[in-house]
Amino acid sequence: MYRRPFPRPWQYWSQRRINTLAGGLHAQRYLEIGIEHGRTAEKINVRERVGVDPAPRFDTNKLPPGFSFFAVESDTYFASLASEATFDLAFLDGLHTFGQTKNDLFNTLRHVPSGVILIDDTVPEDETAALPDRDEARALRRETGSKENAWMGDVWRLVVYIDQYLPQLDFRTIVGSGNVQTLVWRRTLGETISEPSGNEFEKLNYRETFASGIPDQFRPCAEVDAIQACLTTVQLHR
Repeated sequence: MYRRPFPRPWQYWSQRRINTLAGGLHAQRYLEIGIEHGRTAEKINVRERVGVDPAPRFDTNKLPPGFSFFAVESDTYFASLASEATFDLAFLDGLHTFGQTKNDLFNTLRHVPSGVILIDDTVPEDETAALPDRDEARALRRETGSKENAWMGDVWRLVVYIDQYLPQLDFRTIVGSGNVQTLVWRRTLGETISEPSGNEFEKLNYRETFASGIPDQFRPCAEVDAIQACLTTVQLHR
């Protein structure tokens, strides 16, 4: 956490999107998985905020008012969370692998019955950034002499998974105004969503999937349009 805003533009898109959603939802409770430095969570305008990260990089003894923090892995946090606990809005920015982010999504859906979930890094910058192992990605960049350091992991597979296996969810992938993120919400608020079985999404190929850019399957659109589509549905059925 920082005493003053951190003056780097890369941090602003997440807080801008989340605060716009929070305002439209009149959100009272916010959950962030993968808080790290706390630069996003500290700027979210919601009365009650909860952060989860097993390896925080800030002083956990100096938390802002209304902010609770749990220094555990997300699976552990959800296992200890009371079934009746709910949030209006959640941001998934934890371990950037398909398997873990899928776990985080289904765990979060149980506690966000009529709200919104924003998923970070759903379109990698290149094939190396899409590798599920961060150390492997960075080693490959060193071997090739690349100056880049981006790593998004294979969270992108989750967007394909949602599109193919979870028709109960609507979503949009935000492009053109900062980091690419995918906004997810229920078509019917409060509906129970269970994890389907029998899928091989780890075998999806990045090069084929993004051969012509971001595929239509990701439902790419501008930030304002994604947020409007989301809020129109959620506000209408609340």
